[in-house]
Parts: sequence; structure tokens; C-alpha cells
Amino acid sequence: MRLEGTFTNGAVELVGSNNGPFSSVMQACYPYLLSDLSLLLNMLQDLRKELSGVAATARRHGYTLAKIEAAEKAISELRGSSLTRDHLVAQLRSVLRKLGGVGDDLVSSPDTVAEHGFKLQHVDLTAQLLSSTIVAAALEADFDPLTMARLQNLRACCKQALSGNAAPMVAFNA
Repeated sequence: MRLEGTFTNGAVELVGSNNGPFSSVMQACYPYLLSDLSLLLNMLQDLRKELSGVAATARRHGYTLAKIEAAEKAISELRGSSLTRDHLVAQLRSVLRKLGGVGDDLVSSPDTVAEHGFKLQHVDLTAQLLSSTIVAAALEADFDPLTMARLQNLRACCKQALSGNAAPMVAFNA
């Protein structure tokens, strides 16, 4: 799994000249920033708790668990910071880099996949939400309806994964 794609790589180039404080970025550009950061933090904490709860997995992936913990710490620090738009995007990209190789390391072990297969989806969901958050923080314009729908679906998938249910409940109206 590669966590940093071309969509994210272009995010820094999209940053405009408006480098207001973090609160301005949050309110004017991306009102979901704090909730998305909280969701990202919860996903990483849940994954780390699951993996470190099995001694063999913790021994096998100690370095990866340290990378996840470093990303958690960075996100926690961001939630209380007052940053310019450029610095916020740079910090978010740094978090994405911290997570580089996490998915590859975890899926390289058949025992880890067998034991934690469902939770390993957290890696991909986290990468997608983090990439979207980077782009949203970099852009000063509203997202188109299709992109907003995708983000809402992604948030719902993250919440579903955190709930521990394997499949989302779909309600059909007759």
C-alpha cells in the first residue's frame, strides 16, 4: 500500500497566498478539519491498540507501531495548534510520510493478516482521509458535490470501521 499519491503530492502546489491562522483555515476553508483530525486520531489509536494487544504482533511490528504512535502524536499536536495554511499542509504531509510503509509492513506477515485483517483496513481508510484532508486544507474553494459526497462516504466508512461492524447497515425505504 502506498500512502502518498499524486493527488496528495499536488496539494502543496495548490496552496494559495492566504496564509491566515489555523482557525481561519478551519472556518473559511475546511470546517470539518478538527472532526477529521479527531477521526484520523481515533483510527490510528484503534489500529495501534489492536496490533499491540497481541504480543506476537507487537514483537513482529514494533517499528511500525512506533510509526503509528508518532503519527498519533503529530495529529494530537495539530489539533491544538494555530498554524498558517502552508504550515498546516506541511504538517499533514509529514503525518502521511510518517505512515509510509505501515501497510506494506503489516501485510507482509500472513500471521498479521490472518489475525488482524479487518483492522488493517484502517491503514487504507486513514491514508484516504488524510490525503483528502491535505487537499481540503490546501484549497480555498468549496468542493464540488461529488467530492463532498465522497468525503462524507469516507467519513462514514471510517466510523463504521471504528464501530467494529464488518458491513454497513443499509436502510431501504419502501
